[in-house]
Amino acid sequence: MAKRSGSMKNFYVSPVCAPTRASLMTGRYNYRTRCIDTYIGRAMMDTEEVTIAELLSDAGYATGIFGKWHMKTKPTGFDAWETATQCGRWTRDFKVHWFTEVAE
Repeated sequence: MAKRSGSMKNFYVSPVCAPTRASLMTGRYNYRTRCIDTYIGRAMMDTEEVTIAELLSDAGYATGIFGKWHMKTKPTGFDAWETATQCGRWTRDFKVHWFTEVAE
């Protein structure tokens, strides 16, 4: 499987999670996606952005995302998703809210 797979050798992350996730999903600098932080509405990626999930789906692949999602909006372009949001800051009020959806 590794011989048929792609490999990313260089990737530069943002200081916080949501902008890094936006960059990974779009291949674009996070400021171009409008996802620039994790608070006060700045964790929302522009709805016009094209994600790797949409490109793979258009090519006939089934897509899904599973895990932490801190971007304030539902994941788009995925056939299935189960994500945790609002995980809190690094405090004792750590709460995980799981959201699940499967495309019909």
